[in-house]
Amino acid sequence: TYKARDTFTYYVKEDSQKPGYEENTTVYRVKVDVSNEADNGHLTVNPRIDGVKTGEGSFTSSATDTLDFENTYTAIEEVSLTGTKNVLGGNQEDGFEFGIYTDEAMETLAEEGYSQENPDARVDANVVTNTNGSFEFNLHFTMDDLKQDDGSYAKEADYTFYIRELTEPAEGSGYAKNTIAYKVDYHLTDDTEGNLTAKCVNIQSKDLADPEADWQAAEAVSFTNQFNAEGSLDISAVKVLTGTALEEGDFTFTLTGDGVNQS
Repeated sequence: TYKARDTFTYYVKEDSQKPGYEENTTVYRVKVDVSNEADNGHLTVNPRIDGVKTGEGSFTSSATDTLDFENTYTAIEEVSLTGTKNVLGGNQEDGFEFGIYTDEAMETLAEEGYSQENPDARVDANVVTNTNGSFEFNLHFTMDDLKQDDGSYAKEADYTFYIRELTEPAEGSGYAKNTIAYKVDYHLTDDTEGNLTAKCVNIQSKDLADPEADWQAAEAVSFTNQFNAEGSLDISAVKVLTGTALEEGDFTFTLTGDGVNQS
């Protein structure tokens, strides 16, 4: 004999594990009620979602009538934008400060202070040189950097950063202000497997003190400051002449030494 009705239970879960995609551990319990009460040669089949659980949890009742699976795609990239500081005519010192900007007018500092708690930031906005004259900005890119106005994500995008020296030499310090700025271009790509790649494709520089200056190709981000120190010394002497009168101009004197030859 055959039953007039019966219920069958099925479980639906996602088995795909694609690189870059967070695994969805949702499991739906689906029950299908089958009946032959009409006895007309046609079975009546009514599926319903009976429960849902995530991971190792327990099934709970579900009010949804659709099987929804949501995945999050994540890809990040961190690169170091490095630079050097050189001092001519003096000793290399630490403490020179540099700023990184997202606009050519260099008025908007790049978002600073990246951390897991503050993922929208990209870079430490100000850095100072080490004692060896080097400094670096740690750039952080995420999929948000490829997000378009319509909410979709591009496979590639271009980003430009501007760097200038912020240190204002104190009066009498001997250091001249460095007015050179650098423009650094990055090309960002997503391989759709959870990997972002940010490649430096161009470096240019120009002198901000010259309003007519254009951006010129540069090999690296390198700032140079001239150190100048000046001093003076007055040396006086007395000429004593015995036996006759001393007339002005009778004697001349010469000072000699390192870098000095003066009559």
